[in-house]
Amino acid sequence: MAYSETVVDYELVGDYDAWVALFVNNQNGTSFIHLQTRAYGTNVAAVSGSFTASAGDTYNARGYHKGYLNLYDYDWDYPYQTFYYDTWGFGFFEGQGINVPWYAQFLYNGFEQTTRRGQSINLGSTYDFASVTIPYPHPVNFHQVGPATRPHEGWLHFKYEWESSTGIMNDLSSCYIQEVVTQQGGNPYPLPWPFYWYDPIANPFYGPTYNADVNTIEDDNRPYNIGKPFSSVTVASTQRFRYRCGTHAFVNFPVVYTIVRTIRPNSNGGWKYTIAKAGESAEINPLQ
Repeated sequence: MAYSETVVDYELVGDYDAWVALFVNNQNGTSFIHLQTRAYGTNVAAVSGSFTASAGDTYNARGYHKGYLNLYDYDWDYPYQTFYYDTWGFGFFEGQGINVPWYAQFLYNGFEQTTRRGQSINLGSTYDFASVTIPYPHPVNFHQVGPATRPHEGWLHFKYEWESSTGIMNDLSSCYIQEVVTQQGGNPYPLPWPFYWYDPIANPFYGPTYNADVNTIEDDNRPYNIGKPFSSVTVASTQRFRYRCGTHAFVNFPVVYTIVRTIRPNSNGGWKYTIAKAGESAEINPLQ
């Protein structure tokens, strides 16, 4: 809802009428409210309006304020034009740059019998400095659920959940979740031996998308292929999860995971493979 008003002192009712206009537009210039009114015989002119806002849009409201002169007379000479009495000199404040939130108040510099041709006096405009942006429903509080499991030797299996910013998961029907993994290297990323993979590894690697209203996804972190002869090597990958809703841009969740895969000699003269992530680890020991 948007509201704007113009107020004149009670003592001035009859000499002056208050006038106000209210406009509300979105970031594309589309008009949602366009109202104006003049107070006849009262000291307050006020307008208000409401509309259905769209998530993700920004709305700006501006009020315009005038005083209308009621006391008038005519020139005695041709062409006998009408003139108005600005008894309290509000015209003095035109051009003063009144353009602030809420209200503006000035003291007049003395009574004068001022006249003017126009009936209305522009008393400036007011606006809210902070435009209102309507947040769209989106996933929040992305987090790991419980400890990792180890479905196979050298594997780490994680489960993740999130919530809706509105508290209603169905509001996320236009959103989806995606994994992104990056490596310190080129694209495609060349795995150092003895790690290898049959297909080039995209860098960054974008995982499949999951509907955000399902509330949960699972993530397998498996070994690369390992060739012989074995040698010491470390590969560190950065894993993030992000979401996108409708046509809005991707947004990364704050949490960042580092996945470290290593091959090292074991204590028995052989070799072992280790994967570590989020304080969890799994091994293949010994490597065959």
